[in-house]
Amino acid sequence: MSDSNEPATAVRDVPLDTEDEALDELHAATRRLLRAEGTEAILTVAGEAANDVLGFPGSGVRAYDPESETLRHVALGGRVGGIESRPSYDVADSPHGRAFQCGETVVEDIPDDDRFDRDSFVQTMYVPLGDHGLLSVGKTDGGFTEREVALAEILAGNTTAVLDRADQRQQLETERERLDEFASVVAHDLKNPLGAVRGFLDLIEDTGQTTYVADARNGLDRMERLIDELLSLARDGRTVDDLTAVGLADVAQDAWETAETASLSLHVGDDVDVQADDARLERLLENLFANAATHADGATTVTVGTLSNGFYVEDDGAGIPPAEQAAVFETGYTTVPRGTGFGLAIVERIADAHGWSARVTAGETGGARFEFTGVDRAC
Repeated sequence: MSDSNEPATAVRDVPLDTEDEALDELHAATRRLLRAEGTEAILTVAGEAANDVLGFPGSGVRAYDPESETLRHVALGGRVGGIESRPSYDVADSPHGRAFQCGETVVEDIPDDDRFDRDSFVQTMYVPLGDHGLLSVGKTDGGFTEREVALAEILAGNTTAVLDRADQRQQLETERERLDEFASVVAHDLKNPLGAVRGFLDLIEDTGQTTYVADARNGLDRMERLIDELLSLARDGRTVDDLTAVGLADVAQDAWETAETASLSLHVGDDVDVQADDARLERLLENLFANAATHADGATTVTVGTLSNGFYVEDDGAGIPPAEQAAVFETGYTTVPRGTGFGLAIVERIADAHGWSARVTAGETGGARFEFTGVDRAC
C-alpha cells in the first residue's frame, strides 16, 4: 500500500501480467471472502481483493446505507489517502448511485465535477454488489479492457453471493431469536389470563354464583386478543418478497377507516407511491393510529407525511417520554392496563420485513412521531 503522504499523482496502474495469475488471485480472494465474518469484514476483504485481482491501486468498496441513501467507503485497496477522507455519495445524484440503482456495471470517464473524488484517475468502473453496495475501480491511463471488466464482475458476483449468504445466516438467527421470544410470550402472557379464568371457574363451582362468569369471559377475551396479536407478530415479521407500487395516502385512508380511532382526526400530506406489501403497510398504519387513540387525551390530530427516503406518522398528543422511546417497540411493552404490548412490536416487525428502519422521536408539537426510512419509491 502506498504511503498516505504521497501525492495522488504518484498512483500507478499495475495490471497483472497473466490470465493465470489473475485467476489465482481471484480464487484466493474468494477463499478469503468465505472466511470473513460479517458484512463489514466481507466488504473490507472485497476492497483489498479488488486491488490484488485487478492490479489497480484505485480500487475500493462502498456500502449502501439505506437510512441516508448514500454509498460510503468501507475499504480501499492500496489507494493513496485515508479512508476517512473519502466522501459518501448520494445514490440519487452520483455516477456511483446510477450504477447501484440500475444494477449494471458502469464504465465512464471521470466527470469534471468538484463533488466527486477524482484523484489522478481518468476512467472509473462501478460494479454493483447487489443491494449491499458497490465495487469501484479507478484507472490512470487508457480505458478498461474487456478482461478487466470481466474479472471485476466475477469478483463482484462472488462478493455478492457471500454477502447474501451472510444475510441469510443473520435472518435465520433472527428467526431463532423470534421463536424463542414467541415461546416465552406464550408461556408467560397466556398463562396469566388462563390462570385467572381457572380461578373464576373454581369460584363458580364452589359458590354457584354466576357473577364470576363475566370475569371469566373477560379473561378469555384477553387470551383471544393475545393469540391474534401473536399470530400477527409471526406473520408480519416474515420477509416481504413481492413489493408493489402502493399509494401512501390511499392506504392511510383505508387504515383509518378500519382502526379504532375514536374522536381523532387524520391529516395526510403529500401523496407518494412506495414499494410495499399493501396489506402489511395498512396493518402498520392501523396499529399506529390505534396507538395514538389509546394514548390520546382529548382532540388529537394524526398526520401522515413523507420524508426524502420514507414517511412518518405523527400526532399532536402528549408524546412519549425520551426515557421510554427506546422500549416502545419491545414485545410485551405497554403502559395501558389492558394492552397486549404487541401493537408497536408488530409495527417494527413489518418495517423490518420490508427492509425499512423504524424509530420513534418527538413531533413538532411534542407528540409522538414514528419515522420509517429506507423506503423505496415507485418509479
